[in-house]
Amino acid sequence: MSQPPSSTGPQVLRPVGDLERFATAKHHLKYYTCVAVTASYVVAEDTSNIEECFEEALAMTVLKHPSLCVGVANEHQHHASFVRIESIDLSKHIDFRGRFSGHTESETDHSVEDLEEVLKNQHCQLWTELDKRPPWKIIILPVHEDKLAFQVVFAYHHVVGDGISGVIFHQSLLEALNSRSTIAQRSEHLLKLPDAIALLPPIEKLVDFSITWAFLLKSIWNTYKNFWFRPLSTDTLPWAANNVNEDQLGDCHHRVKIITIPPEQLSIILAKCREENATLTGLLHGIAVSLLGLRVPEAQSFVVSTPISLRYLLNTRPTRDIAVQAGGFMTNYSQSQLTAIRVAQLDSIKTASNIWSIARAFAAEIQSSLSARNNPIGLLRYIRNVFGYCEGSNSQSRGETLTISNLGAFETKSTGTWSIGKMVFSQPGMVFGAAFAINMVSINGGPLVITTTWRQGVVDDDIVMDVEKGIDIMLNSIGNGAEGIALPVTD
Repeated sequence: MSQPPSSTGPQVLRPVGDLERFATAKHHLKYYTCVAVTASYVVAEDTSNIEECFEEALAMTVLKHPSLCVGVANEHQHHASFVRIESIDLSKHIDFRGRFSGHTESETDHSVEDLEEVLKNQHCQLWTELDKRPPWKIIILPVHEDKLAFQVVFAYHHVVGDGISGVIFHQSLLEALNSRSTIAQRSEHLLKLPDAIALLPPIEKLVDFSITWAFLLKSIWNTYKNFWFRPLSTDTLPWAANNVNEDQLGDCHHRVKIITIPPEQLSIILAKCREENATLTGLLHGIAVSLLGLRVPEAQSFVVSTPISLRYLLNTRPTRDIAVQAGGFMTNYSQSQLTAIRVAQLDSIKTASNIWSIARAFAAEIQSSLSARNNPIGLLRYIRNVFGYCEGSNSQSRGETLTISNLGAFETKSTGTWSIGKMVFSQPGMVFGAAFAINMVSINGGPLVITTTWRQGVVDDDIVMDVEKGIDIMLNSIGNGAEGIALPVTD
């Protein structure tokens, strides 16, 4: 229930939830800036005043999703809150680039490298005036040599929504572009917001995340065992690049690399996954762990985190709401598994067997964890100081090697003149947590786009670049029907 506005601040709609609180804390500490989901839009006919089309469609999208209508108060405190905002100046939430800004045609070429640069810079930006302006924006980039094609970046504070929320935003924006409707609530750039905002409850209020004593005690042990009993050697810890330290907060240099797997090859890859009783995410686990195992020969083990959507636990509108409804899953890869990968390096058939074995094991393991009972989300209620929890990770070894996040494949069919050809999902490099991230998204019938993101200083650029190139080569090999999977030979 919302509270009336006070003389000292805006109207509080509700406190942030247990999971949302990590987003506000990590943003305030400069650990995690924003999520970004980019979509490639094409309009079938020349449309006058593209800027007006996008702004009107954006206004309709905002009014459809309460999470886009609210601000955040007291982000610096454990008990931050969502607050009501009376109106939004849309001109401060739309950034038109290239020819929209008066540049010549030769200056508006937006290639993959240009998008990487835009995303890299956006992931360095913190959101300001959170209690006065909703923390999100869109960046619209004209596509080279095509006046009817645009890249639209939707960047948003993680407290606004999870990764899937970015896809839902673009589905809503596409629907609004094709409706060609107008709304009375917008005057010039100013959008008046509803007096009553029906903000969804946090995920832990919608789902019963019950936990057992055994699960609680095991989680406490896993969290604090390295504090209580320091390992005799760092060799017993999973490889996770450089330790967490405050210096990584100073110079914000994010790296973003994008690769695209064409739809023809993607269909063959997915068919092979089905044949192997595996998933695309599991396949990426197998490929990434194999590549990294060779690239870092001294590594004794890896820990890979995988965000998973919790929307399957909800009975209503699971894929239509912009909200924070995602949890996480950890997978450990042992020294024996890395040894098998290294031994089979020159044998493409054995390498393929190792990779698919990892992929199948991941699919089986994650399937057994898809339950609200004994879900890590249920432990968040016991954290009384989220800032202390996050800052306690400084100057320590990381607990994760990398994170692999797959938003899935989404429907973007349209009956109007506007359509979406592909999407790109990216997030900032982590200050604490995984050393780097592999992020995936696709649309039905379209390509798979994979971004690799990391923060300079956290992990050597060459290591991540080699893994990223290897993923591209190996997925294309599978997509071309190769029987074996050849690993690149390292020096």
